[in-house]
Amino acid sequence: MPLFDETQNNYFGSTLGAYSVVTHREATGDKSVTVDRNEKEVIYHAYPAGSFSRGSEDQNHYKTFHIFDPNDHSHAEASLAIKHPKSEGEELRLYFSRQANFYPKEGEIAAIFMRPGHSEPFVAVFDRGVFENLFSEDQKVVDYQNALLLDEEDDYYQKEVSSPGAPVPPDSPTTPKAAVTKKTTGYHRDPNVGKYALTTASHACEYDSTHKTFTSIATGNPFTEAHHFVPLSLQAKFEVNLDVIENVISLCPNCHRAMHFASADEKQRLIEFFYHKRVDALKSAGINVTEEEVCKIYGV
Repeated sequence: MPLFDETQNNYFGSTLGAYSVVTHREATGDKSVTVDRNEKEVIYHAYPAGSFSRGSEDQNHYKTFHIFDPNDHSHAEASLAIKHPKSEGEELRLYFSRQANFYPKEGEIAAIFMRPGHSEPFVAVFDRGVFENLFSEDQKVVDYQNALLLDEEDDYYQKEVSSPGAPVPPDSPTTPKAAVTKKTTGYHRDPNVGKYALTTASHACEYDSTHKTFTSIATGNPFTEAHHFVPLSLQAKFEVNLDVIENVISLCPNCHRAMHFASADEKQRLIEFFYHKRVDALKSAGINVTEEEVCKIYGV
């Protein structure tokens, strides 16, 4: 299992980490990751080498870990079994748990790392291709992955926004709100804010109202999607809440994907259009950004 390099530590916000590919035996046999030398180096920062039970000893095999979610970078505490499976030797295994959402498949990447301010280790499971793309030196791959990361919780959020039920006007929608705080590193999205934004836009694409979409089975209106113009992934950089109606725009699915994956020229046209349309509303919500800063956010 290689140790994290500087780029990987920067991405995870870690001080030390390691990763490996889950083998067929680990995924289908023991349902555990065999902890190698580099992994042990990480784990021993949290738990001393002599603190693990052996074999079938009548001891507590469980220790606290943070389960890292690659989709939104949130994390939750969970107890995972970790022990020396044999009465002798230094082999150490970390056991899978469906309940804790740590259950890697064959060929996936299992990562373990330490973060400042946390005394317990973090574990994460990644699709191998996604993990490798995160740290690729191919600029096209990097640009594509960055476009994905602009809106990491988007699929689930769109399902909530598009669900049946009339929206309720958000409380004081033009008043700047306090920055969102959570135990996790992710940021809460209120689907009602998205619903209200779509209703305010009459369920039309705000870039071009002539863009036609299908009729939503849930609402009976043209299907559009809610997009945070200043992405919520940047919430930590702002003292005000980005999940406000002033920052949410209604887009047809094609324009929504273009905001993430179009060529630089096409993205820039969209950004210029929406910046000039929304700049006053953004300022009224305390979201102060320049057009140049927004272009940089989107990789333009």
